[in-house]
Amino acid sequence: MKSLNKSLKPSGDQIPWKFSEQFRDVDFPSLSGGRIVHIATHPSAMKLGYGSQALELLIHYYEGQLTPLSDIVVEEEMQALPIRVAEAAKNVCFTS
Repeated sequence: MKSLNKSLKPSGDQIPWKFSEQFRDVDFPSLSGGRIVHIATHPSAMKLGYGSQALELLIHYYEGQLTPLSDIVVEEEMQALPIRVAEAAKNVCFTS
């Protein structure tokens, strides 16, 4: 913060400092956050909503709306045999 007041640009991630300069918000650099650069999707699965669903789940996770996997109790009888990913993908249905 002192470097911002002295017009010094710190090395490293410049995004918080650019926001602070442009919008005159001195509190912005002290916030924490994340940046998604790229969401990789297999070419045959593009435009099917996988990226959007991944972002939704990520948002819910950081908002604390998802149950941690360590808190989920799975009964032995409920565990199914392994299934092939291609077979499981055929049964997936997306809703908006």
